[in-house]
Amino acid sequence: MLLGKATYATWLAYGKLAESMDDAHSPSSRSVIEPSMERPGYVIASVGNLAIAVTRQPPSLESIREFTSCVDALCTQFPDGVAVLIAPRGPRPSLTPEAGRAIVSSWRRLEPCISCSVVLFRSSGFVSAIQRSLTTALLGMHQSSVPLKASANPFEAADFIVRHEASHAPAGPLGVALQAFVRRYES
Repeated sequence: MLLGKATYATWLAYGKLAESMDDAHSPSSRSVIEPSMERPGYVIASVGNLAIAVTRQPPSLESIREFTSCVDALCTQFPDGVAVLIAPRGPRPSLTPEAGRAIVSSWRRLEPCISCSVVLFRSSGFVSAIQRSLTTALLGMHQSSVPLKASANPFEAADFIVRHEASHAPAGPLGVALQAFVRRYES
């Protein structure tokens, strides 16, 4: 089977995740995903053609602009598609009208190169319910054909990404790495 450029890069990146861990199924494994940008309110990283944002504060115009730039750069590098994962971890969910418009505008522009998207919520509670509602409302504003998953489980998120990337890479190492990375930057 022939693999596209993005799929092959993803397969290699996830394979390196598996190689770099002592025990790929141990939740105590250290995070092998390193941030490319860290600000007080958010952290941005990428692994292969996967763009990751952990938000510790409500999205700002700056954070949306920075993450859009990251995804844009990956779209240039991987024209076959980019996977996107957002992990909102702020103490209080809120979204200004300007930030909502900026998210929708960025999504419309980048949608043709996004292969799938995952929102990785906190596992439970009031904050998580509000975050899910905000995400649903935002996505409802723009009918998207991009496969989307909302989950509280990093292993489900990894499985969804690997399945939509058709990378034939194991999802376990990515799930462990995502779990460690997101926990490292929680509020």
